[in-house]
Amino acid sequence: MTRLARSVQYPVPCHECGANTAHTLHSLINSQQLTCRHCGHQFTSDELLKRRAKQTLSDLKGYISLPEPEPVEEIILEDNQLS
Repeated sequence: MTRLARSVQYPVPCHECGANTAHTLHSLINSQQLTCRHCGHQFTSDELLKRRAKQTLSDLKGYISLPEPEPVEEIILEDNQLS
């Protein structure tokens, strides 16, 4: 999954209380169970929701690009620098 899929939030209405809870596109595509953050109700992610999340991700790829993080330089300390 791309950083875009892990970054973009998609609102999902709860089947129990009707409140919207934002989930990442990554979690919508890959998770079987979703949890409402308002009432705690767990419900199954259906295929329609998964297709919508995949389509949203596909649509966004043409408009949004997240830069890849810069590589972090590794710092090597010698034994005498640790004391």
